[in-house]
Amino acid sequence: MADGTKKRTKRFIQSGLVQGVIFIAIGLLIKTSNSTGAMLAIGILTGLSDLFSSFMDSVKMPF
Repeated sequence: MADGTKKRTKRFIQSGLVQGVIFIAIGLLIKTSNSTGAMLAIGILTGLSDLFSSFMDSVKMPF
């Protein structure tokens, strides 16, 4: 049980860090580019961020 909790906590922290990196990448794309390709990349990164949010919500839920 305790080992599973440690893994869940580790995954939660890692997912938060990945989501933070994605938000930084989105911010940099918005600041530096005005092209259609950048808008597509922003949309994809936002989708990935939403997936990580869903994952983190499922990690918080008890079994």
